[in-house]
Amino acid sequence: PPPSLNFAYLFRQGYRRGLKRNNLDFTESLVATCEVNEAGGYAATRDLMTQDDPPTAILFNNDAVALGGSRAL
Repeated sequence: PPPSLNFAYLFRQGYRRGLKRNNLDFTESLVATCEVNEAGGYAATRDLMTQDDPPTAILFNNDAVALGGSRAL
């Protein structure tokens, strides 16, 4: 979600904590920001998957974003 929303901060904080707890590096290019809707999920997933080294998994913050992401995949 956009950083102006509180739960965006909470998601990112939890993501960083989980990575740190498992001795994994944080990679900024693997964090996508989008509108919290199907169109946002589609665009974010498309952007992630066209990177030189795309992710092997994607975590979505809600069902609408996940539906858009699934459509993009």
